[in-house]
Amino acid sequence: LERLGGTRSLNVDVRIIAATHRRLEEMVAKRQFREDLYYRLNVIPLTIPPLRERKEDIPLLVNHFLAKYNPIHNKIVEKASDDAFNLLFQHQWPGNISELEKVIGRAIAEVNPGERELSARNISFEEANLNSGITDPGMLNYLLALMDDRRELPAYQPLREKVLSEIQRLY
Repeated sequence: LERLGGTRSLNVDVRIIAATHRRLEEMVAKRQFREDLYYRLNVIPLTIPPLRERKEDIPLLVNHFLAKYNPIHNKIVEKASDDAFNLLFQHQWPGNISELEKVIGRAIAEVNPGERELSARNISFEEANLNSGITDPGMLNYLLALMDDRRELPAYQPLREKVLSEIQRLY
């Protein structure tokens, strides 16, 4: 290869691993994907079934994500309960492993500090609707006051729990 603006060629030894959920053969036939690139990438094709077809991998993946997200969320979750696994096994996983990772990451964030087991109540398959936002003026004022060190919060604020709950839901 030559660096942009360079004058001499550099030898490199690389392997490229590419993944897609699209049918590249069909895209090549329709001229939606470059044929030469397809043949360069298609040296050793690997077909990995979607997670919904290999649910036996879920426990190993859950353990991996527990190890990954415990330090991030400062938690000590060691395992998932049988009820949590039942929920995970029933789900169809349209988003495959990426979806499972987000579900487990979110679940660990919701586990109470000190708990060592992920339960079914921590599992949620819904994405937060970040477009909905906080529309209640009282909640918005309270939130702005929380974020501004110069503003003084009232001694008693009935919206406090509602605001914190909404912030957690959106997060």
